[in-house]
Amino acid sequence: MQFGLLASLVISVSESAMSQVSVAPASVHATLSSHAMTFVQQPALNTAFHRGVRPLTSRRKGISSSQKKVAATINSPNRLWTPPPSGIEEADMAIVKEQLGYKPYNALRVAARGPGGEPAVLECYPLVPSNQPPGCAPFPTLFWLCSKELKTLVAQLEYDGLMQVFKERAVAQGLDGAMHDAHTAYRNHRWSLLTEADRAIVERGGQGWLERLRDGGVGGMQEEAKLGVKCLHTHLAHHLARRGDGNVFGRWVEEELQQDGKL
Repeated sequence: MQFGLLASLVISVSESAMSQVSVAPASVHATLSSHAMTFVQQPALNTAFHRGVRPLTSRRKGISSSQKKVAATINSPNRLWTPPPSGIEEADMAIVKEQLGYKPYNALRVAARGPGGEPAVLECYPLVPSNQPPGCAPFPTLFWLCSKELKTLVAQLEYDGLMQVFKERAVAQGLDGAMHDAHTAYRNHRWSLLTEADRAIVERGGQGWLERLRDGGVGGMQEEAKLGVKCLHTHLAHHLARRGDGNVFGRWVEEELQQDGKL
């Protein structure tokens, strides 16, 4: 469910901006079985499907009227807020546009790649352009799973009830400390991406903005709900992008897909 990702994009680009980065050689590989898919963690700088709901198998093509409005806002000389420049190369952005059906305006870089080198996970700036003052809106999803294949596979896991299974397993194994660390790493990295000026915008936005961008962990989880699971997509994306953060849920998603021979 990527934390209301698609809904956020339709509303204000609309659950993406972008500082120019130079990409060094990839340092971490996770080899997935069956189709020999290798996901490469790049160097740093969907709606949840609950039990009883049919998983998503396709996405609407084309750009919505809301997305067209945001595109016009981005290109307007009277825009109130300007996103950082993207570090994503033109060829990669063309693939991302094909994957998503539109250009995510706050995508900073490709954080993990698929077997053929195609983008699998995007790192996103915590603010997204908006045609309403102050010209931007919160975008708490730091790592965005853009791979069509992975999104479909993870949606099936959610449909099969794996969110509850993982939550119960984490409680039984006493993994609250490990997930506390993973959520903390996630929220700290997201906050560190904001410029000083943009942090001021967030602080002026009030408690709602701060809860989403400064205090919320993976999938928007607050500290008291660190063993909750709202979206396996966001956990897998975090795991693939920053394995060192120790996201247990993301690792379990990857292992589940390997075990089933789906990757």
